Amino acid sequence: MLLVTMTTVSFYMITAYTPTFGNSVLHLGSIDSMVVTLCVGASNLFWLPVMGSLSDPVGRRPLLLACTLLMLVTAYPAMLWLVHDSSFTRLLVVELWLSFLYGSYNGAMIVFLTEIMPVSVRTSGFALAYSLATAIFGGFTPAISTYLIPLLSG
Repeated sequence: MLLVTMTTVSFYMITAYTPTFGNSVLHLGSIDSMVVTLCVGASNLFWLPVMGSLSDPVGRRPLLLACTLLMLVTAYPAMLWLVHDSSFTRLLVVELWLSFLYGSYNGAMIVFLTEIMPVSVRTSGFALAYSLATAIFGGFTPAISTYLIPLLSG
C-alpha cells in the first residue's frame, strides 16, 4: 500500500484538486484551471509508458526512489513559488513538473508492484493494495487539502 500512496496522492492533487486550487487559492479563472488539468492529463498519457519503458533498462527501484525523493524535495518549494506570484503559466509549469514525477513514478510502480506479488495471489494482492491505498490516501487528498488551505495561508 505504501508504494501506491505516492501515486494516488500525486494523481488526485494534480488532476482532481487543481481546478479547486486554481480557483479558490490562486484566483484564476475556471477555464485556466481546466486547461492546466487537460495538459496534465496529456502529460500523464505521455510519461506513463515512456517511464515504464525506461524502468526496464534503468531498474524500477532506482526510478521509484529518485521520483519519491524529487517529489519530497521539490513539491513544497514549487508550490511556494506558485502561490508567491500565481499565474496560469506558473500553475502550468508546476503541475507539469508534478505530472512528470507522477508519470515517472507510476510507470515503474505498477510493474514493480505486480512483480513483487507472489504469482498465486498476484491479481488479488495487487487489487487489494492499489484499491485500499487509493481509497484511503487518494480519496481523502482533496478533502485534507481543502481543510489545510485556510490553516496554512492565514
